[in-house]
Amino acid sequence: MNKMKIVFIALIILFLFSSSQAGLAKYALKGSKELSAIGSVAFFSQNFNGHKVADGTNIFLGINLGFFVADKLELEPGIILINSTYNPVVGSSTTETHLGGIFALAYNFDTGSPAVPFIFGRIGFLTNSITDETDLKTSMILPDVGGGIKFFISSKAALRTEIYYNHMTNLLGEKDWNQNLFGLRAGLSVLF
Repeated sequence: MNKMKIVFIALIILFLFSSSQAGLAKYALKGSKELSAIGSVAFFSQNFNGHKVADGTNIFLGINLGFFVADKLELEPGIILINSTYNPVVGSSTTETHLGGIFALAYNFDTGSPAVPFIFGRIGFLTNSITDETDLKTSMILPDVGGGIKFFISSKAALRTEIYYNHMTNLLGEKDWNQNLFGLRAGLSVLF
């Protein structure tokens, strides 16, 4: 069973067997704030004609501070950090570090239960640092869109899972190199 199926099954089980804790109605009011940390880890292996050519890791971390400007409507500026290591079978390893900012608009749906669905749209940028490379362009993230579920484990804390699509221009700081990405991120939200 793949990891994405396991995450979805766990979310469904948590939703079905949860007690009715504080949901969206108690926090998503104008003036409320939410601090979120989301992340993902990916391990990859590349093959060419049946022979391994490289492997590596990709780690994503995002920290957002949400401000409810109206009931259920949230502005979420944040910072993102991506660190990747690429290990070719022949040649030396490469490390990539990408740091940037992102701005999101999110809408939270009141279900009256601990499971709160939400949708979002984001735009942002990344500065790029790659081993032995200079004069890299800034990458633009436009758009990063998706939806997810915040599942409240207490009146002030929620597990957060989101499915997203993003389009990035100047990928890895290279002019005219674009990428489309679908993925899953997870983390924790704290309300205050």
